[in-house]
Amino acid sequence: MFMLLGDQIIPNLIPFLQLNIDGVVLVTTRDLPLKYATENLYNYLLQSGLSENKIWYCKGTKTDLATTVSACNNLIEQLKTEIPTELEFIFNMSSGTKIMALAFYRLTEETGGRLIYLDSDRDLILELLPEVKEHNLGVQLKVADYLAAHGYTIIRDVKSSDSSTYINKRKAAKILAQALPTTVSTLAKSIQYKGQLSTLNVESVPQALELAKCLEGILWHLHISSENKITIEFLHEADFFPGGKWLEYYALDCAQEVNDKIGYLLTDVKAGLELSSRNGLSNEIDLAFTWGHHFALCSCKVGHKAESEWLYDLNDRARSLGSFCRKILLVNFDTHGATQFRERAKRDNIILLDGRDLLKLTEKLQYIVKPH
Repeated sequence: MFMLLGDQIIPNLIPFLQLNIDGVVLVTTRDLPLKYATENLYNYLLQSGLSENKIWYCKGTKTDLATTVSACNNLIEQLKTEIPTELEFIFNMSSGTKIMALAFYRLTEETGGRLIYLDSDRDLILELLPEVKEHNLGVQLKVADYLAAHGYTIIRDVKSSDSSTYINKRKAAKILAQALPTTVSTLAKSIQYKGQLSTLNVESVPQALELAKCLEGILWHLHISSENKITIEFLHEADFFPGGKWLEYYALDCAQEVNDKIGYLLTDVKAGLELSSRNGLSNEIDLAFTWGHHFALCSCKVGHKAESEWLYDLNDRARSLGSFCRKILLVNFDTHGATQFRERAKRDNIILLDGRDLLKLTEKLQYIVKPH
């Protein structure tokens, strides 16, 4: 397969995986060393089992059609000499410039090969030459696959488990999601954290004490002295609560429920991801899920006021994950009055889900991924 290289990896990766390609020519207008996206694609091809001697490079130009066609033809003649078996040439014009795409059109006519294009909106591979055909996509990318194609490796994540710890965290997350955000915030602020044994002061807010009692035996043990002083014995790490990890667990639980409600729609769901990259940078992701070849990055924030930094942070984390990355921001409070915040999210193509959506989060996620 001849691939036109651009800044996006998925348009070349999906046809490669779908068509079981056994050799790849990377056609680029750039000089080596490889640019970031191209290097990630190259490394992923190697990881997928393609040997290094089955990957070739061809240098074209952005503006000169004849030069690109000539360079590719020279390589084609070389491949015919080196490989004794009959070759079928597939030209993928899903990326690159218009001039490069025209070059592939001409090369397809000259070689009698196949010209293809990824129609990601309709989940199709379109075959344009020698005759028009539509092929349904069967590629199901896991979260680790999508991240690996963009240069990331998963170091750690929240593992789904039948253990009592995992089950109790899920129960606690549902209780917290159903409570009023102001009550959750008050309870969090009322905890004077001192390690596993901490104190709780919620005398002025009865609702917070009631919420604390609802979490008894699930998240902590409450010890009430004769003087009505309350001590909390944590059963889990404190970043779960009063930190914001509980919202990640709740979102993970709702994402997994999507498949239970409408069949196997999501390919993969991961939460609490810690990542490393080939360039030495680390990254963290609260929740990620895939459906087909699509990828969603979800940031979970707990608080009582919209912070513009959350939008900047989500944009920054998504920047290296390509244009096929859907961005979701989930917060546990009502953002109805935060007009500028909501407008900025819309401008940045961020799907904003807030406290009003928590109790129907499964349906909201279902709407995001289900074709409509």
